[in-house]
Amino acid sequence: MAQPIPLEILPRDPKRELMARIESAPVDYAAALLESCELLEALRASGLLTIAKGALDARGTLIETAADAANTGAAIRATRNLLLLGKMLAAVDPVIVEGIGVAVADTFGSARATPAEPPSFRSLIVNFFSRDMRRGLGLLNRLMRNLGYQIKLRSESNGPSSV
Repeated sequence: MAQPIPLEILPRDPKRELMARIESAPVDYAAALLESCELLEALRASGLLTIAKGALDARGTLIETAADAANTGAAIRATRNLLLLGKMLAAVDPVIVEGIGVAVADTFGSARATPAEPPSFRSLIVNFFSRDMRRGLGLLNRLMRNLGYQIKLRSESNGPSSV
């Protein structure tokens, strides 16, 4: 008949295991420990460590103040507006936004080189015959038309208003 294999489980000492890890830490993590000490010293020297400690000590007051500020009508509207702006930006093709950025840089980046004299009436008329000018005006025209339509919808759904 088969003989059972004796199994001896040594008692585990978590304190001894922890001490062994602590004793080997300087060897295993010497570079990380030195860098963290340098970081702590830099934070202390700049005063950021004191500020962080003060913020931790006053965390209840800070949370109350932040909650009170976030509960105002203006903060709620600002949050809603930021979310709507995010949705609006997500709907716009990045190529269009890049084009707007380049156009703004081209227009205002050379503002110092622009003469102080306003353009002549003739040069303005000539610009209106430019395909690029008509393309830009068409885009602005479409934007204004859509904006006017949205204002009309909002005023009809909310009743008469001063808009």
